[in-house]
Amino acid sequence: MAIHVSLVLALLGSLLLAAVLARHAARVPGARRLVLFLLGVSAWILGNELPALLGPGAERAGLALLATAPLTSAVFLHFALAFTGRGTSRGKIAAAYLAGGGASLLALLIVPGSFGPYAGLPFVATPNKVGWLASVAWGGLAALGTLVLLRAGMVARGLARRQVLAVAASSGWGAACMAGYAAAALRLDLYPWPLLGLPLYPLILVYGVLRYRVLVANAWARRALAWTLLGAVGALVVAGASAAPGFAALGPVASGVASGAVAALAFLALGGPVRWLAERLIYPGG
Repeated sequence: MAIHVSLVLALLGSLLLAAVLARHAARVPGARRLVLFLLGVSAWILGNELPALLGPGAERAGLALLATAPLTSAVFLHFALAFTGRGTSRGKIAAAYLAGGGASLLALLIVPGSFGPYAGLPFVATPNKVGWLASVAWGGLAALGTLVLLRAGMVARGLARRQVLAVAASSGWGAACMAGYAAAALRLDLYPWPLLGLPLYPLILVYGVLRYRVLVANAWARRALAWTLLGAVGALVVAGASAAPGFAALGPVASGVASGAVAALAFLALGGPVRWLAERLIYPGG
């Protein structure tokens, strides 16, 4: 239950923030590519959740969505190059799309793995050799994108430095969250706790991109950030409560009702403080 809540909130947050970013794409270098990246993240999350939502018949469609991850990482590398002003090399961009697109195409043509039970969850994807190849391409391209951001942040100054390093920090958070997926893929005897932090990943990423160029001057974007932050924090509260042994003992219906009650209480209790935090994060000097 906890992982499902986290992934669904991450999916909704990615789609909402993609819409926020698309609205202001003209003001941020590489923003359209970042919108595509967030849509790719949404596809990956949906691929993980489809079998749990629709049953075993949706496993093939779920694996097809998971197969898009290497191409999504190529889009992220393209964004990093454009965002830092280093996207002038068409050869690098073409090589990234060739590697990511080729790995995704291979995983679409050859089944890259299967779903099975893991850590009390009925449907968790486990890669085979093709899946591992796609995962290496996915992780490698994402690491290159993060390296581009870090190198640019080291030589930049002032506002540009803070913005680039904020985006790089979001990549570090995303990598930490993916450690939960790695534990599941390796079938380690561990619950994939890091995935519970995934709802915060798109939020930190888009915040780093928009903080200094858009959010200060736009009340609508500030409200979107506040509500997304509130949703992410609420998701973590609900996920943590759902993972408690007492919830599992209630049964599926009662635990769902209890989780809804916890969510409502979390929103009521955290609404004011989270909106205040969002304002403090956005305004200069906050």
